[in-house]
Amino acid sequence: MKISYYAVFQYDSDGICISFPDVPPALTCADNETDGVRYAKEVLELALHGMSIDEIPQPSAANQIAITENQKLFGITVELTVKNGKLFGKNIIDFE
Repeated sequence: MKISYYAVFQYDSDGICISFPDVPPALTCADNETDGVRYAKEVLELALHGMSIDEIPQPSAANQIAITENQKLFGITVELTVKNGKLFGKNIIDFE
């Protein structure tokens, strides 16, 4: 199952702060956009891992997300599997 959300990249003097307005626990930072996109995918997958399908936040449209002049939107897509009604990240290892 592919899920997409917009990430807000906020450019500061010491790097890029990355957040997902629709998935507040998904936060990360990076030194450049290339790393930022990679880290954004990783943190989004981690934030959604183990979530019930019924709890998946509804993605906002780009025009619903307010950004400032030092911010930019990036569409981030992750692929998760569904087992017993829950999402599981393909790149996340559960230790039992």
